[in-house]
Amino acid sequence: MTSSALPRSATWAALVALLLLTAAACDSSGSSDVPPDAPAEVALSFAADASFVVGETVGVTATVTADDDPVAGDTVVFSGDGAFQPSTAITDANGEATTGWTLATDQTGADAQRVRAEVPAGGNAEQRVSVNPGAVGSITATAADTVIAVDSTTTLSIVDVADEFGNAIADLSRYTFTWASATPDSAVIEGDSLGTEVTVRGTGDGLAQFSVSSGGAPNATVADVQKAAKAAATDLEVDVRQQELRGVWLTNVDSNVLDSRANIREAMEFLEANNFNVVFPVVWNKAATMYPSTVMDTLLNEPIDPAYAGRDPLQEIIDEAQPRGIAVIPWFEFGFSSSFSQNGGPIIDKYPSWAAKDVNGDLLVKNGFDWMNAYKPEVQNLLMSLIMEVVNNYDIDGIQGDDRLPANPVEGGYSEFTKELYRSEHGGQDPPTNEQDPAWKEWRADKLSDFGERVFDNVKAVDQDLIVSWSPSPFSFGYDEYLQDYPEWIERGITDIAHPQLYRRDFPSYRSLLSQQLNITDRDQINVGFYPGVLLKVGGYVAEPDDMVNVVQENRANGVYGEVFFFYEGLREFNGDVPQALVERTVYRDPAPLPFRRASLD
Repeated sequence: MTSSALPRSATWAALVALLLLTAAACDSSGSSDVPPDAPAEVALSFAADASFVVGETVGVTATVTADDDPVAGDTVVFSGDGAFQPSTAITDANGEATTGWTLATDQTGADAQRVRAEVPAGGNAEQRVSVNPGAVGSITATAADTVIAVDSTTTLSIVDVADEFGNAIADLSRYTFTWASATPDSAVIEGDSLGTEVTVRGTGDGLAQFSVSSGGAPNATVADVQKAAKAAATDLEVDVRQQELRGVWLTNVDSNVLDSRANIREAMEFLEANNFNVVFPVVWNKAATMYPSTVMDTLLNEPIDPAYAGRDPLQEIIDEAQPRGIAVIPWFEFGFSSSFSQNGGPIIDKYPSWAAKDVNGDLLVKNGFDWMNAYKPEVQNLLMSLIMEVVNNYDIDGIQGDDRLPANPVEGGYSEFTKELYRSEHGGQDPPTNEQDPAWKEWRADKLSDFGERVFDNVKAVDQDLIVSWSPSPFSFGYDEYLQDYPEWIERGITDIAHPQLYRRDFPSYRSLLSQQLNITDRDQINVGFYPGVLLKVGGYVAEPDDMVNVVQENRANGVYGEVFFFYEGLREFNGDVPQALVERTVYRDPAPLPFRRASLD
């Protein structure tokens, strides 16, 4: 041991003195013997009734603890989406600080908005919450068709609902909606008027206006969101229009429409501009077709009228008409006539047994037309094959006959085939030589009606929506001269459209004939309608605009909603003065839906 070393007892005494000095220093600073503070923990909670709706204020509480003990007097800073009032708060004795959180107005959905609470010691908490849209502010509804026909229907649908801030409301099941119509005379709501979709039915001409408003919400889980705001889609309209057939015949006689695709396009543009909605283009006359025909290629080695070789005018018409809302119904103009003033033409030349005969055994000719035997199966099969060829190969709206289909002049029926057919059904008795004998006329007319029924059934077997349209001569002239019993066709239910050719050159004569035809026709039995043929042009005659206006107005006054004009070129005479008058002075001023498949104007 050196002289400077302290005894062991002195060393321990010095250490004790040092510890006492340290303790005294601690006491003089006000501290205790508790270890330094543990890290603060922050937890967030929300008011029990919080619905979390955009723009509304939610109570938020931040609880600050340390070692599970509340920390009083600590400063809490709130931040996140939306706004906080206050944004800074001091914890109370329970370690709680509260603020009002006003949610942002443009963020909805699951975990859409965030709140954060922080304390100076570094503790923090953050939570994201799902946010609901606010009360209904707007409803957007659409109509499946903005133009419908009387007695047809369309669907109104709610496609978008938003709150007052423009946020989409996706869960429409929480809401009920009430539909109302301001114009019940134009359209009525059908079925249950509650829901997001309803059906409306047109009841009369006019602009039908609809509104839809939000209602109560019996199954709501967020009550404040479901408050009825009565926001209505007041701009929803459906134009209800009377179904009308506004037709015109297209022929290849005294007309150049079929001569080129450009001419066809221009014609369809003209008809669309003047609110016509159906064309009846000729596809069969003079022993030729206006489309490439396998039937005629087989029959005469001539698939199409040579004037149209290398083209298909029928398809061109379809391509130009349909995009413009114009229906196409091919017209078999010559029907059972084989030719005009050609002694039967190429068909009778090749098939002489197909000729119709008068009482003297001569070729049946009437008003220049040469006739085939309409009672002979081979002749009927020819017409049926042509009709079905068009039906099966083209996207058309139907087919149309003529005053020659089904028809045969009353002077006919005296070929050996027809006489033998009559004998087989009358105990060997010859047919009367008096062509006007009532029973003889009825027998022949019934055979023609049977063929019409066969056409109807065959066409409908392909597509029930296809129109079968007949255009006979007026009754009883058509019956007495051509054995066309079109009231019988109506009675049998084998016509969708009746177009009797009420061709008169002055309005008083037309009005008289229309009245007479209406008195003999049960229009309720026609599936689609009665639409008279109107003479517009023939030879050098062109109708006066005033007469055509009077014809249309007379038709509508009698509940006749349409007509077919013969023929297209008359519409172009005198710079189109007839269609101009129709558009300016009649219902032709507006488009009209058709009464059959292509009824929608949209």
